[in-house]
Amino acid sequence: MFVQSYNNITGLVTINSTLKHYHWGTNMSTASKYNGVDIRGEVVLLNRNIQIIGQDLDGWGGQVVTSSTLDSNMKAYNGITIMDNVEIVGCS
Repeated sequence: MFVQSYNNITGLVTINSTLKHYHWGTNMSTASKYNGVDIRGEVVLLNRNIQIIGQDLDGWGGQVVTSSTLDSNMKAYNGITIMDNVEIVGCS
């Protein structure tokens, strides 16, 4: 997929085709429900190397998390993470 447009005020990304896998999330932060943790899903496609740099505020640094979930009808959705050309620095 390729990004056709991006609104830096709303965060809305328009891509040129449908996604290959199920992606879920919400338009509002989940931090108030999960002790400050925002667990919304995001899909980012870049054509250059990526760095994920953790900030050590509590001795753990950053974390890369992939989870699975059940929807309201008890249908299971399994998380998957595939990374190429990604550098992870300062993470637990």
